[in-house]
Amino acid sequence: MCGIFAILYSKEETPKQLKAKVASASHRITHRGPDWSGQYVFQEQDRSFAIAHERLQIIDPYGGEQPIFDKEKQTILAVNGEIYNHGDLIQELQCQEQLTTGSDCEVIIHLYKKNPDPVWLNQKLSGVFSYILYDETTQTFLVSRDAIGVNPLYIGYRETDGAIFLSSEIKAFQSPDLQITDFQEFPPGHFLKITEPHSNPPSPPVSQSQSLPKFNFQPWYTPKWKSYEMDFIHTANQQYLLAQIRTGLTESVRSRLMSDAPFGFLLSGGLDSSLVCSIATRLLKLQSFRNKPVPVINTFSIGQKDSPDLKAAQKVADFLGTKHHNFTFTVDQGMTAVPQAIYHMETFDVTTIRAGTPMYLLSRRIKAMGTKMVLSGEGADELFGGYLYFHQAPNPEEFYHETVDKVNQLSQYDCRRANKSTAAWGVEVRVPFLDRDFVNFIMSLPPELKMITPQQPLEKWILRKAFEGYLPNEILWRQKEQFSDGVGYSWIDGLKSQAEETISDQQLSEAPTRFSQKTPLTKEAYYYRQIFEERLPHPKSQNIVPWSKSVACSTERALRWQKEWAEMDEPSGRACQVHTDRYK
Repeated sequence: MCGIFAILYSKEETPKQLKAKVASASHRITHRGPDWSGQYVFQEQDRSFAIAHERLQIIDPYGGEQPIFDKEKQTILAVNGEIYNHGDLIQELQCQEQLTTGSDCEVIIHLYKKNPDPVWLNQKLSGVFSYILYDETTQTFLVSRDAIGVNPLYIGYRETDGAIFLSSEIKAFQSPDLQITDFQEFPPGHFLKITEPHSNPPSPPVSQSQSLPKFNFQPWYTPKWKSYEMDFIHTANQQYLLAQIRTGLTESVRSRLMSDAPFGFLLSGGLDSSLVCSIATRLLKLQSFRNKPVPVINTFSIGQKDSPDLKAAQKVADFLGTKHHNFTFTVDQGMTAVPQAIYHMETFDVTTIRAGTPMYLLSRRIKAMGTKMVLSGEGADELFGGYLYFHQAPNPEEFYHETVDKVNQLSQYDCRRANKSTAAWGVEVRVPFLDRDFVNFIMSLPPELKMITPQQPLEKWILRKAFEGYLPNEILWRQKEQFSDGVGYSWIDGLKSQAEETISDQQLSEAPTRFSQKTPLTKEAYYYRQIFEERLPHPKSQNIVPWSKSVACSTERALRWQKEWAEMDEPSGRACQVHTDRYK
């Protein structure tokens, strides 16, 4: 996973000054791309521009430096992403002779040159991406982000001269000499087209309390599944439906095995990561696959000694015959890593930190072993309603709306955790469940097929049924265990104890004064917020962090499903009675 950073339409810096500032800011995200740095700085009239790229070499390691230029040096591109169907697109465009690199991302330039319509262009791409493209002939910038927001992107603004800033992480916005007024998340599934300095942003802030203008983001991804009025897929043939699920996920995994660098698999022992690994193992063992010898299949897990996840992961690895690496960490080691994990994940959300810190520690181990890319199981719980609180969904419509909300929020939660905790160590994570075509299919299924019922008594029943035989039954039919719980129950208990010792009752009582927005309600939340403010001090940093009450990773809308949930604020899966009933 790479990193991109740009400053557009600056009037306050000359190109020479801008070059130095961009190098300094981009250096803050070098961990995302430790293999090479690239920069393009230029001037148009009285404005200066700079585009920087921090590269992680996964495809075309001996070439493919970015920014990428076409042969005429009229189109410039910087991308954080992977385009899984680039080979098919190159064949379709017949642009082999025009390629200047072996990068999978270069095809974006040639799609743009064929048709600059951003909707058409982005819909042609199968992959995950955040990119900045500059067309010198029309002096137009095109900025886009993938459908679900698997790859991060943020946009900022400087009020004094109207300069626009773009970055894969907000760390690059923290430098005081940039004087950025405000910034926000670039919305997933949208693009921004800028043709002249004053064309975007088009209007000043609407109030004195708002310092960020309204950018003219436009959607390129407008799926029908975002409305309950859609035509759901109905079929009486269950076997056909199960085959479609199996085929869709298999093809998604297949496309994500594209790599010129060593890769492996995150294996928590839960259903989702185990299925991804099982599918990939079958594909890699096929002798005809890419006409290459069967590689050593490395799998990685982390947890506290004797944690539920480590035991389950070992069972899966033994069943699949992988070369498995079980790593352990102590509560003290995790506590020590929390400040850096918060800095890298750029959040004070309790759930994200609980789950992301072990993932951050595991990524360090993975990188030390020479692995640069891993596949993981993020997204399945949002698509299929897999969290334990979904057991209490009162009806299909509520179940449906909750899954839509969860998918829409992935960029702020699980995608942020997975992407940034691994990118902290220069490791790329790929998430097959969030393939756009697979998401469209699963979200178009009637919610009744995904609900927990007496006939389907376990969450994600239809997914489990589709892959019978792919895993040991005790894993295939294992109840959901949130990663932050599965690494060891004493991990969360230890975090709470640490916060209890660190934050006084008086500090918590004064939280509304110190943190007037997104006020922490518990000592644990206060502890994380305090670290966040220290590590990412820009006053607008808090704006990118989601903040709401939750039970077992629910949204606030689901709190009304159970009367007692209204008074709770505990994101652990252990807050649900169904967990207690299963593990007591």
